[in-house]
Amino acid sequence: MSHYLPDDVYRALVARLMADPAPGLDRRSHIVTTLGEVADLWPESVRDEAEAA
Repeated sequence: MSHYLPDDVYRALVARLMADPAPGLDRRSHIVTTLGEVADLWPESVRDEAEAA
């Protein structure tokens, strides 16, 4: 399944993924946080919690 992002969101996502993680975040947490915050991409496992909020 392909997912397409607007070009500006895609560029922002790549830039943030390339940046060093914030202090206290490991690389994986940095990637997961960036995917959610910039591209609004979240794992299916959090859908119910997100929709309840």
